[in-house]
Amino acid sequence: MRYEEILRRLHEAGVRFLVVGGLAVNLHGVPRLTYDLDIIASWDEDNLKRLIDELLKLGYKPRLPVDPFDLLHPELRRIWIEKKNLKSFTFFNDRDPTCEVDLLLVYDKGFDSLHSRRRVIGVEGYEIPVVSLNDLIEMKRVTGRKQDLSDIEALEITRDA
Repeated sequence: MRYEEILRRLHEAGVRFLVVGGLAVNLHGVPRLTYDLDIIASWDEDNLKRLIDELLKLGYKPRLPVDPFDLLHPELRRIWIEKKNLKSFTFFNDRDPTCEVDLLLVYDKGFDSLHSRRRVIGVEGYEIPVVSLNDLIEMKRVTGRKQDLSDIEALEITRDA
């Protein structure tokens, strides 16, 4: 299973999410190898239920030994972030171990703000909501990992072209 099926199913279920990370870099025109699908989502309870339901239907399960519906509890998320330094909640699939879904738990700007500036890419009858180029660059600047700094250079060339 690759990203396309996951993205299509999330779209069809009406999940409010944005693609971020390596795939977002690709969708903004910079080729780069990535094995996971990084997303952020609205923390609205119904939205999270739809997101989790779709991932479960596709055979995904949490990497952590917890019930995926624990994500619905803001206090648990806060504890994971503050006490466990958890930055993302990973779902994996035994049938395709090279395609994980990481739901980012921490992002500085609110979802609605990022969503209002999103880029929408139409693909074969569905839409992929992607974080804007400027927001993606800013997210990568905050993370500051070596790969993120390389991505920023390439994304800025794309932006300025």
